[in-house]
Amino acid sequence: MPPRIDLKLPGWKHGRIRPGLWRAVLLLLGLGLVSCQTGDVPMGLAQSSGPVNAVTGSNMPREVTFWQPWLLYTHGSPYRRIHVEVDYVDGTEPRAEWLDGIRKFLAKECSKPGGVTVRLDDRIPRDRAAQLSSSAMALTYIDGPPSGDAFMYVLYYDSGLNKSLKTSNPHAVAFPYPCAVFIDRAYNQKGFGDNVGGEVLLHEIAHLVGTARSFSHGDGAHCRRRNCIMNEAFEYHPERKWVSGQFTAQQEFCPECLHDLARWRSSPPDSGLRFDGPLLVRNAGDYQVYSLPHAVHLHAGPASPANRGKVLQALRAVVAAGRSNQEQFIVSASAEGSPEEVWRALQQAKSDPARPVKAAAEQLDRQIGQKRAAAGSGPALVPATPPS
Repeated sequence: MPPRIDLKLPGWKHGRIRPGLWRAVLLLLGLGLVSCQTGDVPMGLAQSSGPVNAVTGSNMPREVTFWQPWLLYTHGSPYRRIHVEVDYVDGTEPRAEWLDGIRKFLAKECSKPGGVTVRLDDRIPRDRAAQLSSSAMALTYIDGPPSGDAFMYVLYYDSGLNKSLKTSNPHAVAFPYPCAVFIDRAYNQKGFGDNVGGEVLLHEIAHLVGTARSFSHGDGAHCRRRNCIMNEAFEYHPERKWVSGQFTAQQEFCPECLHDLARWRSSPPDSGLRFDGPLLVRNAGDYQVYSLPHAVHLHAGPASPANRGKVLQALRAVVAAGRSNQEQFIVSASAEGSPEEVWRALQQAKSDPARPVKAAAEQLDRQIGQKRAAAGSGPALVPATPPS
């Protein structure tokens, strides 16, 4: 059997909770990153009995799939263009042909009449990368698109520079920011080097646009067709290079995966989903959910143009103040408005499909109640009945 380039990674780990900034509670958790095996979902997101295994046919939890964020890329509205930002640690720069490959794929398979831009952006110094985890690098260096563009983020890094990191499989993030791809070149150099780097990047980008999200030909994350580029692993054949010029037979998407993409092109996204700079924003009425790589922020209050800067500042402050050399998952929350408005927003957020949003609402509710009680201003914010 030829060697397989495995695109799977074990499930997540959970850690401790810490209070934080911007009229908020910030919960800092250790984690194993979401891998290309998007069926392996954090226990904290889905249930307490264990991670969902999509390979056995179990659906991923609703909080990962209910919002269908990939439709922001595939459908022609509300965004006419896609902007892909690629940051990289010095010495890990992706090849130009790899980036051109994803540009052509996105231009062909997504309804974006304004086109696709793939921009090689920040070159991160190696000494700086040695002090940061991949999640901290992303939160520090992510810039976002020009106004009016859908946005994707790609980070190339080298875990070998940071003794606190483990080598990670290439992976597209499933939750909370299904707009990002992380490629650890330390893994990429083990056994196959750059020989299938373009295929790996294309595979991960294809996850972001909903490819293989069907149980008719796969597990809801990967395709079961052996020669499809969306299979869960690449079969690596060094001898093929002399015959076909390629190291793997997996060069194309199977007809079923292409059918998935055609279906998504005709499906409009949820009107409450949008990009605000690099932030993916879900407007839930009385509250907003802001997502970045490995970070979720709940805002109990109305949407506001000022929120973008505040959320970015708060999350980056956590990175600067915390264990930035270790992987972390940040959940934060803030409130704005009258006590009645905040109360109503938090009650709704406690029923949000995403478990981290529920946790943030509950924690913020307790924090506000404790502050009111300490100030002698009456009962907690959330009494048995709504305040009059």
